[in-house]
Amino acid sequence: MPADLARRAASTVARMAAGRRLLLLLDFDGTLCEFDPDPAAVWLAAARRDLLLGLQRSRAITLGIVSGRRLDDVRRRTRLAPGAYYAGLHGLEIEGDGVHFVHPDVATTRTVVERLVVRLETEFADLKGVFVENKGLSVAAHYRDAQPEVGAQVPPAVERVARDELASGRLRVMRGACMVE
Repeated sequence: MPADLARRAASTVARMAAGRRLLLLLDFDGTLCEFDPDPAAVWLAAARRDLLLGLQRSRAITLGIVSGRRLDDVRRRTRLAPGAYYAGLHGLEIEGDGVHFVHPDVATTRTVVERLVVRLETEFADLKGVFVENKGLSVAAHYRDAQPEVGAQVPPAVERVARDELASGRLRVMRGACMVE
């Protein structure tokens, strides 16, 4: 989102809040930051950080960043002031203003995810433009750099490889822009 549009949106939201405290939750990848084939290359731009820091200074706004990334990763990539809330791994881990939450099932899921990572890496080893990202508590298969016919193979392959975990309810599939998590 261009900085001028973000400023206008922030002004409109502040005006509509009319004295009430507002919780503003923003997605990181694809909203605050443009997508990149390499997730490690994505950082919050300085101009956007300045806008968010300005929002944080307002006593009328509580700011939260939501991401499929690990909580520590998204915090490091945004570098906001203390007091911001972060929801990592789509809410499996949440932290901010003295609050710390980790979903109670992550301990049992970690082993399942580790096995799945190995199986997916083997499954996609020969597919150009596809890579597996091990997030510890989740796994993502990215295909932004793959040819469309190659990328089309990824979602059904993930569901096939994870069939037992999905059927048992231990895991669920989330689709994003050229990725399956």
